[in-house]
Amino acid sequence: MRDRADIVLIILAAAFLPRLLHSISIQFLYATRRLSFMAGIHCLEAVLRIGLSLALVTRWGLAGVAVANLIPIFLLQGIAVPLYLCRTFLFPPGTYLMDAIVRPFAVGLFAYLLSIILTTFVNPATWPIFLAEAAIALAIGALFAAAIASDAAERQTLWNRIAL
Repeated sequence: MRDRADIVLIILAAAFLPRLLHSISIQFLYATRRLSFMAGIHCLEAVLRIGLSLALVTRWGLAGVAVANLIPIFLLQGIAVPLYLCRTFLFPPGTYLMDAIVRPFAVGLFAYLLSIILTTFVNPATWPIFLAEAAIALAIGALFAAAIASDAAERQTLWNRIAL
């Protein structure tokens, strides 16, 4: 069980979720020249990943290496980066959580569930079926993203640009 590929893949997917959710925030920190903070985060993450990998591989095998990736990414990318961002730029944590995490995550989850539903009812066994399902998921997902992940002013700007 400890070296099952599916377990390792699930752990790694969970490990990279915080990095994915905060990728725009990280780019914002780079764009505002907060390079020393980001360099420190990356160095600390590397040291923790190596140390934890060496410590956990003997006990849990490949799954231990996956967990060794999960822990520092969650702590540094999932907690330290958002806290630093909110503190440095005076973002209210609740607003940041809602606008930068909850709404984009909801859109991604909706697109994922929609794709599962589409592929469950019609097996994408050929390229035309696959591309049609992808187009449907994209169109519905884009509408959902416009409705959920944007505020009223952004939606109005979007509709004004579409009307041209």
